[in-house]
Amino acid sequence: MVGPNGAGKTTLFDLIGGFVQPDSGEILFKSQPIGGLPPEKIAERGIGRTFQSVRLFLQMPVLENVMLASENSRGETLAAALFRSRGVIEQEAACRERALELLETVGLRDSAYKPAGHLSQGQKKLLEIARCLALGAELMLLDEPLAGLAPAMVREMKQVMRQLRGAGETIVFIDHNIQAVMELSDVVVVLSHGTKLAQDAPKVVQQNRDVIQAFLGRSSSVS
Repeated sequence: MVGPNGAGKTTLFDLIGGFVQPDSGEILFKSQPIGGLPPEKIAERGIGRTFQSVRLFLQMPVLENVMLASENSRGETLAAALFRSRGVIEQEAACRERALELLETVGLRDSAYKPAGHLSQGQKKLLEIARCLALGAELMLLDEPLAGLAPAMVREMKQVMRQLRGAGETIVFIDHNIQAVMELSDVVVVLSHGTKLAQDAPKVVQQNRDVIQAFLGRSSSVS
């Protein structure tokens, strides 16, 4: 998803994720209405979200950041915390192993026991993706995953996104790196002032005159 600053891209993500309540209209996910639900209920439905400014527990280890995002387990209840049954211990071990697998997926397994605050900006964004996966997200909303990253980290992030796509994950992402958007996307949606200008394959969108005008300020007659 692309568009000039102020086009409404992040606002759209906030609406889908339950951080902003819609004034009108309907938001459907898997044919079910989700508009107006709180963020935690949206997450339970299978939608994960990252933000332009990462939101992590910076003093906690990377691994625990992922484990906290895992689906609710018996180990989260007070009784289970006080009386650690065999089932709870086994469940925690499985949760830890799953978290390590997800960190491997995003290239952070070697950093599992570091405080999250010690990661680079790009690594923090990868950690947010791991947390989305830990939620069991069927749809991932990534807000500017490539913004502010060094070229090497841009390549790494793009590779992770390709791997997730190849594994069947559905990703909707916002970014101003148009080259990367065109390279990674099956479908590109262009917004301007809250209006959808185009929705099509990357090569088709690149030739759309309204899109050229919105981005470059030229006449719609530009070829």
